[in-house]
Amino acid sequence: MKTTRSVRLIWPNPGVLKSGSLYRVTIPFGPLLSDCEPRLAAGELDIPLDPPFGSLIARPRREHYMQFTTMSYQLADSGLCSQQPAHHRTVLLENIDGEICGGARLPGIVFDNGMGFPIIPTRVAEILATARLTGYMLAPVSVTENQSECDFDPQLFALCFAGKKCERIRIVEGGVNLCIQCNNCPIVCQKCGFVFYVCPNCGVNFTSNRPVENCDVREESIVVDGVTYAPQDILDGDNYDGSDFVGGGIGDQYISRNALEWCVRNKIAPIRATPVLLSYFRDTTNGPTNGKRSPTTG
Repeated sequence: MKTTRSVRLIWPNPGVLKSGSLYRVTIPFGPLLSDCEPRLAAGELDIPLDPPFGSLIARPRREHYMQFTTMSYQLADSGLCSQQPAHHRTVLLENIDGEICGGARLPGIVFDNGMGFPIIPTRVAEILATARLTGYMLAPVSVTENQSECDFDPQLFALCFAGKKCERIRIVEGGVNLCIQCNNCPIVCQKCGFVFYVCPNCGVNFTSNRPVENCDVREESIVVDGVTYAPQDILDGDNYDGSDFVGGGIGDQYISRNALEWCVRNKIAPIRATPVLLSYFRDTTNGPTNGKRSPTTG
């Protein structure tokens, strides 16, 4: 019987840190969060609903905000890791079905009580198409059931963040990057950062056996210009391609300062934007490259 070894996952040491380029975006998951409570950390910005969700409660139901719930979807192949197709480099969606409920008022971002992806109406999609922003893909949404006060099925789109993923990849401290039992499967994919919590080769469960631990709590936070950043708030600047919408997993979506200013100008709400840092090891004199347009992305 093989003896398992203990290993620990840590974040790599950052290089030169720069702020002000990217922000993590949080989209409220339901109406109770939609008014964006004012308890903001330093550097955070809210774009609240206008009128606020709470101010509509006493009004006729038709005047309430519409809500959307994702019932089914598929992941597009373009979001898969080139080294290991089982890993999702970026979450891109297609064939999205869902239900709408609530009132007939369409906000800039329709609440998604299912997966939390930004669901936008046609008017926002049309504004976005003229905005010279890069790194996004719009996936049409099919409304399978209408329980709202709206007399028709609105055309909705999922806003997919298609810019190149640039989250840092964790490393293994105190051992090689291989399964603790069979030594055949890597613990962390060094191409996309995917972490195996269950070995696909021998089936050992890293989570229940607790040999692999996330060390965020061990590492000290970094303070830049009065803003405190946790280790996971530091992205890989050398891999940032300059896109305005940068991909990640569910809940890990980022926008550029230009995209954030566009959201503010056009009152695309509700959104909470939290600043993140970019870590550079290469020359940063010229800054990140510009995101390029393609027929399928913004």
